[in-house]
Amino acid sequence: MDWMRFGTNIYVMSENKNIAIETVKHYMPTAQSWSRALVAGIPMVGGSLDHLIFDKSDEIRLRRLEQSVKDIEECITQFEEGRLKVEWFESLEALEMFKQLLGKIEFEPSDAKVKALSNVYSLFGTTEHSDDPNKYAMMDTISKMTDNQRIIFKAVNETPRETKTFGDGAIEYTTTAIWLSSVLEYVNNHQDIRKQLRGHVFLDVEMDILTSFNLLVNIQAANSKDTAFTISQIGKRAYSYLKEIE
Repeated sequence: MDWMRFGTNIYVMSENKNIAIETVKHYMPTAQSWSRALVAGIPMVGGSLDHLIFDKSDEIRLRRLEQSVKDIEECITQFEEGRLKVEWFESLEALEMFKQLLGKIEFEPSDAKVKALSNVYSLFGTTEHSDDPNKYAMMDTISKMTDNQRIIFKAVNETPRETKTFGDGAIEYTTTAIWLSSVLEYVNNHQDIRKQLRGHVFLDVEMDILTSFNLLVNIQAANSKDTAFTISQIGKRAYSYLKEIE
């Protein structure tokens, strides 16, 4: 077995999981690795900029990196027996993807988004995702979404498609799609979803933004006052990751 359980909360980690976690930790840069010479050399304002850019930003950056590694460690430790592909974490691709991850979370204000992206990185090292040729696209696409947009996008994927017919005199038009009104009803009927959303949420605006990310496709529905969508192929792939991590 990959885990041995004692009581309810204490586990013994397998060697493969430990190797993967320690490898990720070695990818972390240190504060001393950031060059300060060019900024400090700017006449008159160099000292002030040096403090702002490096002293404060390094503190924020390293705090985010530490949190990301903790999230990765937590995710990896929860993988089932045989799911981890430890050799991926020792590859050049894993290093490059970790650099991509750091670039997206080092000044990210949302803990939830840092965790989501760190978990996506962890999934890249599993048997079912390690050979995915679209890792970069998935990391980039998911990183664009706000916390509210990830929640709404998942709700869109969970909303059933419906066929609606609209008349225009003697002509009728039939469209099968995910309807904006249906998504709104789905969200309103699920208290757990509503509790996760923060601030003022305008569903039509958020879904337009998701469409601009190529996650959704707007379908022309003649004579309909409702708005029709379908999930793009990129959207389907992104959802396959999101439903595993949140």
